Amino acid sequence: MKTYGYIHTTSAKYDLDHQYWGLRAFASNNSLGEVTFCHEPDPVQPNGEKQILSGMVASLQRGDVVIVTEFFRLGDSTMEILDVLSKFAVHGIRVYVTNCGFRLDDNFNAQALAAAVALVNQVEKDLRSNRQTTTEQKAEESKTIGRPAGRLGKSKLDGRENEITALLTDGMSLSAIALTLDVSRPALTNFIRSRHLSD
Repeated sequence: MKTYGYIHTTSAKYDLDHQYWGLRAFASNNSLGEVTFCHEPDPVQPNGEKQILSGMVASLQRGDVVIVTEFFRLGDSTMEILDVLSKFAVHGIRVYVTNCGFRLDDNFNAQALAAAVALVNQVEKDLRSNRQTTTEQKAEESKTIGRPAGRLGKSKLDGRENEITALLTDGMSLSAIALTLDVSRPALTNFIRSRHLSD
């Protein structure tokens, strides 16, 4: 049996020292022997893969022990963390999370963990699908919001079409007509255009 301390740091040197000494103390207090440290510095690979951790999953032997300070060192999401734990469990590798006392060992049901991973994976797929469907529905609904095509909006000038036509025929300027009818010139221009009151 070998014991490995997995350290995943962000940037601060304090973070590295904190994990290193914390894992050494845990190993000593639990008679886990000499610790081989595996350091995974940020940034990880462009695809988000933690190369050191992936290598440990593939190369460690049954009965080996991995100690880590917190769950979040193992992944960026619940699904990713559960997946890593499941892979360790399948290979018979024990995992101890020091800050909460979690132990993935011979007494832990690996099949139950694998089932939990599958369940969480399905739940996340369903949630993503639901979010996508909701987004598409909202986008479709937004297309119908507003005035239906071909229907004219209401205007305070409605019912005064004949009066406006007469004023235009008399040669009155748009500015003068707008002033007479107590509307803005753009509003009058838009009304005349939408009602086809002038050639």
